[in-house]
Amino acid sequence: MSKIIENLRKKSDHHKKTVVFSVSLAITGIIFVIWLSFIKMEFASIDAPKDVAEGNSPLIFIKESVANAYNGIMSDIKR
Repeated sequence: MSKIIENLRKKSDHHKKTVVFSVSLAITGIIFVIWLSFIKMEFASIDAPKDVAEGNSPLIFIKESVANAYNGIMSDIKR
């Protein structure tokens, strides 16, 4: 780990910023996935179809959740 940090210190500022941004994005993504896994069951028990609530397809659940959110936002805009 110290060799990686030492090599990074020798790089240009642009390269350092790119590495910091990438690491920050990866950590944020991991936190988001963990958060999503904790609240998935809460959303599934509220109004998801039976097969999604049983855990058969989380991708379908995410797709339907995004579609429902989009439809809700569009209906609010049209008012």
